[in-house]
Amino acid sequence: MELRGPKSGTPSGMHRRIAVVIGLLLALGAGRLIASQLFGLSPTDVSTLLLATLLMVAVSAAAGYLPARRASRVDPNEALRYE
Repeated sequence: MELRGPKSGTPSGMHRRIAVVIGLLLALGAGRLIASQLFGLSPTDVSTLLLATLLMVAVSAAAGYLPARRASRVDPNEALRYE
């Protein structure tokens, strides 16, 4: 007969809930810290949030595009021979 508990490497539901609660508490604390550093801006300023979001999207796109472009220029036969 085999035991049917969670695998040793997977977190249980209780661990996930604790992690979510800790993450939310840390996010709230970080939000208050950042709000205290914003001089003349509210933490819910739409234009600031939009600009920050667009900046993060641009950086993420560049971080994915540049290595992909470099990899696409490599000859597949050369890459397979290298390994």
